[in-house]
Formats: sequence, structure tokens, C-alpha cells
Amino acid sequence: MKSKFHYILLLIVAFAACNQLSDEEKAALHLQEARALIAQNQLNAAKNELDSVHILYPREVPMRRIAKHLSDSIVVIESKRTLAYCDSLLPQMEHVKDSLAKNFRFEHDTLYMEEGQYVNKLLRTESNAARCYLQTFITESAKVVMKSTYCGGKQINYNMVELTSNDISVSSVPGDVHQFETDGMHYETLLLNDEDAMPLLQFISEHMKDRIKVTLKGGSSYIYYLSENERRALGESYHFAIVMKDVTRLKEEQRKAKIRIEQKMKK
Repeated sequence: MKSKFHYILLLIVAFAACNQLSDEEKAALHLQEARALIAQNQLNAAKNELDSVHILYPREVPMRRIAKHLSDSIVVIESKRTLAYCDSLLPQMEHVKDSLAKNFRFEHDTLYMEEGQYVNKLLRTESNAARCYLQTFITESAKVVMKSTYCGGKQINYNMVELTSNDISVSSVPGDVHQFETDGMHYETLLLNDEDAMPLLQFISEHMKDRIKVTLKGGSSYIYYLSENERRALGESYHFAIVMKDVTRLKEEQRKAKIRIEQKMKK
């Protein structure tokens, strides 16, 4: 009981002493604590202390200037860590990308395409004439496009794709379909971009060894099944897209980290 009383008394004394300090001295205490936290590698806690200087003592310009300098130091520390992480991981991911790329053909028609794209060698357009099929393109910037093509003797006016395997289904969002007719055959093509394509590709990747039914839905329904080669090619496309996105993300984080370091070091 006595020790508890002494503890409360100390708190009262400390509180009273703190209230006798000027705003400049109080801000300096926050800066002192921030420096200690930075030394202990507790950067988020240090940021909170520095924020307190700006929020609680807006008129203490010299103290706020020091707080800003310390905040810049934290940005440099974090950016150097990010850069080190990217520098260590990027070569590994580039190696994985190059290994997977062997199953893909790179296409780049500079007259019509802003950037090149990868397509699995088993999913080349010239191999899919006069049939229903799914095809995936992965651009140099890691954007994914899935093309669903219907070919038949009549129009079905579909606008979405559903995949089913082992009583589990996943569907695309409705989209715009391009239609044309040639030699008595009707063609309808639906394009699904990135966030709409990736769930379908992930589903195929997870069911590569299972039978997968493709249902084209809209005005009329049409059903066909993916072949073993198609399942493998689309599954490979999913994994290649994931790696491409990781490589692109690491390069972007690397670029931004270098810019942040350069900017802060100039100040």
C-alpha cells in the first residue's frame, strides 16, 4: 500500500514538473524520445513522437524544423531497407520469370501495340481457328487480358464466362462482346482485363488436373470443356502473370525508394 502511494506521488510530481516546462522544452522532450526510438529501430513509435511536436506545438517552428529533419531521416532509413529488400529479391524473381517465359511467345507489333505481350505457345491464335477457346495475354507491364472466343453456326449473344469444376464455379463480370460473321460462321469475342481475368485464371490453376466446363452465358448459353493442354497453358499463364506482377512491383518499389533517398539527401 505504501509503495503504491509513493508511485502515485511520483506521478503527481512528474506531472506538476511537466506542467512547469515551456512548450519549447516539452517539444524537445518529444524530440529526445523520437531520437531514442530511432536508435532502437522503433520507427513507427518515433513517427508518433514527431507528429506530436507538429500537432501540440504548432508555434515552435525551430522544434518543428528539427522534427521534420528527423522524419526525413526515417524516410531514408525505410527507403534503404526497401531498396535492399528489392535488390536481394529481384534477381531471384527475374530468374523465375525467365524460366517460365520459355513456354511463352513474345509478340510486339510496334505499328498497333504500345507494348509487347506474352502468350503461351499452346494458346496461339493461329492454332485456334474455327473453335471456341480461352486465350490469355500478359503485357510487359504485367497487365493480363483474357480473350474468350465463341465460334459457331448461330449467334448466342453471350456476355460472360462461367467456369465449373467439381461442382465449384466462378463467373466473370458481364462485358462488351465484339461480333462478326464470315463464311457462314459467327464469331463473338469477350475481353476480360486484369482484375476480371485473374480470378478465372486462378480457378483454372487450382483445377488444372480436373475437368473444367466453360459456359458462355447471355442471350443463349453454350458449353464446352477445356482440353488438358488448355488447362495447363492457362494455369501456366496464371503463374507467369503472378511472377510478372511481382517483378513489376519490385522494380517500381525500387525506383520509388531511390527517388525518396535522393530527394531527402538533397535537403
